[in-house]
Amino acid sequence: MDQEKLRFPTGTFADFQKDTTRDRAAKIAMIRDLPDQLDALSTELDSTDWSRRYREGSWTGLQVLHHIADSHLNAFCRIKLCLTEDRPSVKPYDENRWVETADVLRAAPDSSLGIIRGIQHRMALLLESIADTDWARVCIHPEHGRELSVEFLCSLYAWHGRHHLGHLELIRKGSTA
Repeated sequence: MDQEKLRFPTGTFADFQKDTTRDRAAKIAMIRDLPDQLDALSTELDSTDWSRRYREGSWTGLQVLHHIADSHLNAFCRIKLCLTEDRPSVKPYDENRWVETADVLRAAPDSSLGIIRGIQHRMALLLESIADTDWARVCIHPEHGRELSVEFLCSLYAWHGRHHLGHLELIRKGSTA
C-alpha cells in the first residue's frame, strides 16, 4: 500500500475541510460516534495487534489509542477555554513524547476507551449546546502562532478521531509495517 495512504487512511485534514457536506451536526455526530466505533474495532484486536504498527516508523496500535485519549482530552479543554475565556493561550504538548510515557506503554486499551467514551460524550454535549456566535470564539496556539476557533477545533477533532480509527483499521486488516 502507498505510504501516503498508510499515513492518511481517511484522507488529510485539508481534504476533510473541503467537504462542505459535513455540517456541524455531522461533525458532532462523528465526535459522538467515535467511542462506539473504537469499542467495536477493539474487540477484533488481540494483544499482538495492539503492539503492531500501521506503517514503518509509526506508533503501535496501543500508542494510537492512548494518543486519541490524550489528544481529545486536550481538545475538550481547549474548547472549554475558548468558550469561557477571552482569547486564551493554550498549552502545546509533544505528542511523540507523550506516547512514550509509562502509562501509554503499559495501560490496557480499556483505560483509554473509557476516557474516550466520556470525553467524546461531553464534547458532543458541549458543542450541541453553544450559541451560533460561540463557534467563532478562539484560543491562541503559541506553537502555530494563530487563532483556533471552536469551529476549527470541532472539525479538527471530528477528522482526528476518524484519522486514527483508520490507522487501527489498517492494523486489524493486517496492512501494516
